[in-house]
Order: sequence, then C-alpha cells, then structure tokens
Amino acid sequence: MLQKNAGTIVSQSSLYESESWGFEAATPFLNSIVILETGLNPFKLLKVLKSIERELGRSEKGKPYQSRKIDIDIIAFNNDVVNTKELTVPHRHMADRKFVLMPLAEIAPRWKHPVFQKSSVELLNECKDNLEVIKLKTQSADVL
Repeated sequence: MLQKNAGTIVSQSSLYESESWGFEAATPFLNSIVILETGLNPFKLLKVLKSIERELGRSEKGKPYQSRKIDIDIIAFNNDVVNTKELTVPHRHMADRKFVLMPLAEIAPRWKHPVFQKSSVELLNECKDNLEVIKLKTQSADVL
C-alpha cells in the first residue's frame, strides 16, 4: 500500500519484536522501518499514511498508547525539521525508543538527526530505553 499510494520503498529493515511503550499489551509489537522515496511533501504523506491506517482497520478512538492493528509514523523526512500541531519531524520521541532506533540504525546508520546532529547509531548507543527489542531473523520484506 505504501508503494501504491506514497512512493517507492528503497530500503526496508528487518522485523523487530518489542514490548509495548507506555502501557501493557497482551502481545508484543512488530516494528520495521522503510526508506521511502516520495514526491509528496510531509503533510501530504501524513494524509496518505493515515488513510492506509484507516483502511487496515486502525481506530482513532481511545488512549494515545494502546494496542492497534497498524501504526505508521514519519520518523524523519530527509533533513527537514517540521514542528506543527499536525506533524513533528523528526519524530519527537524517536531518540528515546530503541524499537525505532534499532531498525533505523540497521538501514541508515549514517543518517544524522537534523536537530541533535547525531547519527542513528550514536542515538541508539545513547538511548536509555530499557524495553526489550529483539531483531527477528526474517527480513520484513519476506514476511510482509
């Protein structure tokens, strides 16, 4: 759906299994990062991603941290910095979450955070997140 509606996936991380963040969930989460080449600006991309989430059964009801079928976030957009009510790029919590940084460091180890001026590997090494994140052996492209 990303390729059909948003652009071309040029790289995709392995799947990572992680504990939930901010609440207790019955089952672990699966996480992956893709690098997407798109002609959309960040706001149009966000609208497309929200539409994909709805189509796949995501409900906007409830608490901010809850189990959900799908959650697609814009973690970064080139070296852009966006800070609006609708969208914050780079994602405001990315540096605090191993489940984001591990797959990001896998496929974009030299990407540099435009605000912190640190690479994804440096951010991962400094991350204080203690939740368990396990890299699965299967590449996400094989599973999805």
